Amino acid sequence: LSGGLQAAILLMKDDDADVKKYSAIALCNMANNPNTQSQAVVHGCLPPLLVLANSSDPDCQRHSLMCLSTLAANESNHSMMMHKGVLKTVIERSQSPEPDIREYSAFCIANLCSNEDYLNKIGREGGTGPLVSLADSNNVHSQCLALSALRRLANFPDNRARLVRAGILKPLASAGNSTELEIQR
Repeated sequence: LSGGLQAAILLMKDDDADVKKYSAIALCNMANNPNTQSQAVVHGCLPPLLVLANSSDPDCQRHSLMCLSTLAANESNHSMMMHKGVLKTVIERSQSPEPDIREYSAFCIANLCSNEDYLNKIGREGGTGPLVSLADSNNVHSQCLALSALRRLANFPDNRARLVRAGILKPLASAGNSTELEIQR
């Protein structure tokens, strides 16, 4: 696995957009394993993933953001991800005209919200808006993830006003009226 991981990271730096895209897909598949999530970050996957996320190719953006959101599921990666500028990139990509790019960006932000050390920074730098949008999704899993992250963000008093300004009241009212028990919680 280590050789495949290193190859995927190396291939994300290739000049060919298809090679970059498929290497990001391969890395994302490998990153479904928690051990590989931390290994990928240690082996230097973040810089090429950020280059892809900031490219003009929507497919490269999509697959790199999918990978970043998977890597963010592992809290041991958060410090390096925040240090390398992942939050800034995913907040920027959350404004994409492509719905799935917006969604993967918000998934990444939501996963980063599992780390209490970064909740104030996420709110201060604009992470509330993408999560509020995700909480208004028709997808139950997306709503649960977003509402859980928003609940954690609300633990910081400074974030409460940010959440209201971002429009949290509508998704919260909808959640209270949902027939899904997981959403109501």
